[in-house]
Amino acid sequence: MTNALTHPPLGDRIPALEGVRALAVLLVLGFHGGLGVLGGGHLGVDVFFVLSGFVITRGLLQETRTTGRISLARFWARRSARLVPAAVLSVVAGGVLFAFLSSPKERVEVATDGQASLVYLANWRFISQATSYFKPTVQASPFLHMWSLSVEEQFYVVWPLTIAGLSWVLLRWRRTPTPSVWLLGSLALAATAWTARVIAVGSEAHAYYGTDARAYQLLWGAALAAAMSGGWTLAARAARWVAPVAAVAVVWLAVQPFGSGPTRGMYVTAPALLLCAALSSPGGGFAARVLASPPMVWLGGLSYAVYLWHWHLVVALDRVVVASAPVRTAVISVGSIGLAMLSATVVEGPVRRWVHGHSRDRTVALGVVAGGLTMAMAATLALAPLMTSGSFAMLRAADRPGFSRTAALSASETPIPERLNSGRLAPYTDGEACINVVVTDQQTCRAVDGAGLTVLVVGDSHIGDLLPGFSATAAAQGATLHLITVAGCPWQQGLATVHDSEKCVSMQDALYGAWLDDLAPDVVVLGGHPLLEREFRVHRRGGAEQLEVGEVTSATTTSLELVSAPGRAVVVLGPRPSAPFDSTSCIGAARFQEECMFAAAIDATAQEDALLEALGADSDVTYVSMATLLCPRLPICDPIVDGLLVRSDKDHVYPVFAQHLAPALWAVFEAAATGG
Repeated sequence: MTNALTHPPLGDRIPALEGVRALAVLLVLGFHGGLGVLGGGHLGVDVFFVLSGFVITRGLLQETRTTGRISLARFWARRSARLVPAAVLSVVAGGVLFAFLSSPKERVEVATDGQASLVYLANWRFISQATSYFKPTVQASPFLHMWSLSVEEQFYVVWPLTIAGLSWVLLRWRRTPTPSVWLLGSLALAATAWTARVIAVGSEAHAYYGTDARAYQLLWGAALAAAMSGGWTLAARAARWVAPVAAVAVVWLAVQPFGSGPTRGMYVTAPALLLCAALSSPGGGFAARVLASPPMVWLGGLSYAVYLWHWHLVVALDRVVVASAPVRTAVISVGSIGLAMLSATVVEGPVRRWVHGHSRDRTVALGVVAGGLTMAMAATLALAPLMTSGSFAMLRAADRPGFSRTAALSASETPIPERLNSGRLAPYTDGEACINVVVTDQQTCRAVDGAGLTVLVVGDSHIGDLLPGFSATAAAQGATLHLITVAGCPWQQGLATVHDSEKCVSMQDALYGAWLDDLAPDVVVLGGHPLLEREFRVHRRGGAEQLEVGEVTSATTTSLELVSAPGRAVVVLGPRPSAPFDSTSCIGAARFQEECMFAAAIDATAQEDALLEALGADSDVTYVSMATLLCPRLPICDPIVDGLLVRSDKDHVYPVFAQHLAPALWAVFEAAATGG
């Protein structure tokens, strides 16, 4: 290593760092496009944080060293010109697009997300809502991606004040205005310790979205900037091998994800720092030449706008067509780059050029900041009324790409029945006590107590919503019904989801322990949510890697062997397709049933294939396709079947429809018990 910072000078722009931005946004595009090979592509956001801390602090320290002060007005004016116009345009346009593709209820729910995004508080909004970054895009907020931009904007407000304050103190104490690497490094180390604590004892949402939990990445970038402003740099020979190794490490972590999202962010921070250090030193070698190539620099310059627009396309695309991951990624990438180019040409470029040419005037700079705030606040006030306006008619399913191939859909306009789902619900008896309770060896949950057939039903909320029908039918048949449901809990032994809980552990332990023998059921009924949907991220308990189809099949086979016994019938209820919108709110706003139809997702089909493969030729296990019961015209799912509303939300069965299904399902249970 050397102490001579010979290339490039601190104030100069480093083209290869633009290439790092391009690499980061490509990882994010691949991840949100659903490419399995980039299961950890969200680490591109972590790279952005490190890079932002480095670049912003580098510029602030340069200004401090050359002028002895920081012009806060000019800094914030440039940030406002860079960020606010494009963000306002993207959020408003994305909100309008979402309004065409969502139900009125959904629009009301996410309008507040958009407002929080416009004032750069989206991350705290999602923390308060415990929103998962990894939920399926059809269920995600169209403004979810704004969390990271909110973190950065909060940093841009606080950090210049911090540097200015430190410079003022240091100038009077040490006669130097530049904070030392030791001081900023200590702040970064303290922030890292705090993040580790949040990961250990806080919520996953806080650990992922929190500004305090993300500060360490920005501060490590700032510490690197302080080191290099003090004259430290990598020797040319070291930079030539550090740059490619660090770049490969970043990509490898994106390809081979392990641990939770916040934990993976900690892993990628070190290689991101090394990459910035190597590219900012002389002799970055082949890696520097690739990242500084014209295409990478061009894409890096557009990366902010690409990131702004891509998520709106992700959410919209999943609501209008079923496509493979490569196709989705290609469409999202091309579309977001095209919109970014348009945005940069029409909005960002002219505004930035004018501000850069006039921001040396302090009055003009303050005016730009005030204008940015006014623009954001005006959009915030207008967004909710705009999104919830009755002028937006929800796009008919029959008119969406991927559906037009079915002539019957595009030609039909079926009125919605006036007395939809009318009728009296049967009482739940004491079955409400059966939902989400912790099972012990001494406690069972008897929903109905009779002298006939004994049926044990186990699963998550996707089998719990059938309780009204099962309870009524069991009571009518004089049967005994035992039922335990734990939300988000697979019935397969040892499997867990992102919604794992102590109740789930207790339920599985009881089921595969002494519970089966104690209850001596004639029939065991197993069912649940599709485990291959991205929201659930099914994994083995104690692990973190999402399981593939083959691993789900293996776990299912093993669990069925444990449940099966002589004289005991086993019935498996297959997964049901999830709607891309809330069915009840859609029906409430629709004119015709066709407006609320949807196509069954590929995930549900893959899950059903995995279950059928696990069953194989086992004649002791009966399989019931819930998909065909809920969607008689598969792959098309109708909102109303036999005059009844099928779903109470996106994926749960409406109670009256559950009663409608129960007699036929109970007949299957009886046939399985008698070998019929």
